[in-house]
Amino acid sequence: MQVDLYLIVAKICEDRKIPNEVAVGIFNIVCFVNFPLSRKYFALHRKALSIRDILNMADFVQLHANKTTSLVLAFSHAVELVIIDGVCLGIDVSSDQEMTEIIQDCRNYLKNLITDLFGQQD
Repeated sequence: MQVDLYLIVAKICEDRKIPNEVAVGIFNIVCFVNFPLSRKYFALHRKALSIRDILNMADFVQLHANKTTSLVLAFSHAVELVIIDGVCLGIDVSSDQEMTEIIQDCRNYLKNLITDLFGQQD
């Protein structure tokens, strides 16, 4: 049985009344880390994002996207905390330079994703 990851992300976000742009963003960042980045950096070969990471991001966005925090900022912080910090804390790298490159690649992708999805800068 094959399960479509986007359908899972969309359902999680729908259940939490999170807009579709965020579901698309979560799906894209998960795919970016799990595929292109894991091919680029050996340290990420055995690190995969999971449904728990998706749930944590959706919960973070749901709790923080309110009158005091914009949806874009809540999404950005969810990715920074759950994905970037989580990925980087859970891997062994050969050097500090590799860790810096992984973080920078993630942040650059996040910046472009926010511009594409929300039409604004982080």
